[in-house]
Amino acid sequence: MRHRRPLDANLLEPGLLSIFRLFITVRWMALVSGLVFSALLDASYLEAFAQFPFASPLMMLVVESSFMLFYVWYRPVQRKLGRFFLPLGLAIVILSPIIGSYVEMLHSSAPRLSAYHANWNLFVTLFIPLVILAWQYSFRAVVKFVIFTTVADILLKVSVIGFDLQDYYVIWSVTAIRIIAFLMVGYMITTLIDAQRRMRRELAEANVNLANLSLTSEQLTISRERNRMARELHDTLAHTLSALAVQLEAVSALWESDNQSARLMLEQSLAATRSGLTETRRALQSLRASPLEDMGAILAIRNMARAVAKRSGLTLDLQLCDQLENLPPEVEQCLYRVAQEAMANIDQHANARRATVHLTQSNGAIELSISDDGRGFDCEGIDADRQFGLRGMRERAEAVGGTFTAKSQPGRGTEIRLTVPVESPLTAASKAFTE
Repeated sequence: MRHRRPLDANLLEPGLLSIFRLFITVRWMALVSGLVFSALLDASYLEAFAQFPFASPLMMLVVESSFMLFYVWYRPVQRKLGRFFLPLGLAIVILSPIIGSYVEMLHSSAPRLSAYHANWNLFVTLFIPLVILAWQYSFRAVVKFVIFTTVADILLKVSVIGFDLQDYYVIWSVTAIRIIAFLMVGYMITTLIDAQRRMRRELAEANVNLANLSLTSEQLTISRERNRMARELHDTLAHTLSALAVQLEAVSALWESDNQSARLMLEQSLAATRSGLTETRRALQSLRASPLEDMGAILAIRNMARAVAKRSGLTLDLQLCDQLENLPPEVEQCLYRVAQEAMANIDQHANARRATVHLTQSNGAIELSISDDGRGFDCEGIDADRQFGLRGMRERAEAVGGTFTAKSQPGRGTEIRLTVPVESPLTAASKAFTE
């Protein structure tokens, strides 16, 4: 398996800096606690410590640990170094124990024993830097780390105790064990981190796709509402203004020659203006918050149908089911808007005496049927006004996965039928359980 470096290696992995600081702090506290404990056991230890040469392993460890404590906790250092902050810190904590073990072997009266202890000391002190390195970088970096530390350790040991595989096989065995263990641990960590990075990338891509989908849905909703507004304005303002323009032109033409006819047409124009104003107000009211939010689909359709029937003098046959179960909001919106559009067409175009509104739910589907006994129309030669409204209803039906049909003949009324498949609560629960 090939491990790749993260796309932006300048950014630290989440949680890595806190672990690095914890490691440095614990190491410094352990060193200070050891010195204090030794001083408490033997009061002369402080005097002996003060006389240690600066190049002694203990003094080097104290200086390096104190410096690293300042290095990781003083935030301006991280801001100043930027991308070099972590590599430089790791280089210090990696080189420090290697150099310290070399100095200890040089000052030891038993270099062979010191070399053996140094091997196990490196096993412990280099383990956390290995984890941090594997966490931030790739398995290739882990291999380079193992090669560098091993070569440096072997060269320093050979310069002090020489290279005799037969006499020092225990020392070199520990080195071999450290190499194998570091490679295995590094491989496991980089594999886990790569999987985590991949999941983060996929999550980020999913969030982007979700945001795009939300934006697309919002734009589609806005587009549909614009189309609905266009239909409402077409059926109110456009009709009223076009009729008013024709009548006013006639008034202008007859004003000088036939004053009485001009006044009659002017009165008709005023009546048409008032009627258009009423329809415009009704359209604007329908553009506000939907009655669905306050009453629900059934009650909203009932009130709307009764209001249209009362305004138009229709005999209304209203049969609505008592309750719509497991109905998504978008389906409720579709049912109401299609019913509203159909009743508006009956009011404005049908010249009907009777209208029927039926709403039922059965066999996993909701069916809305609206018919009238009006003048009807020819489905083949349908006029632009009717075509505009029917197209809008069909678009709403398709948006929720439903089907829309319209049947009409001149002089024999019109019937529209909307069918929307909806899962029953039992079917939805069964599907959720199986998933």
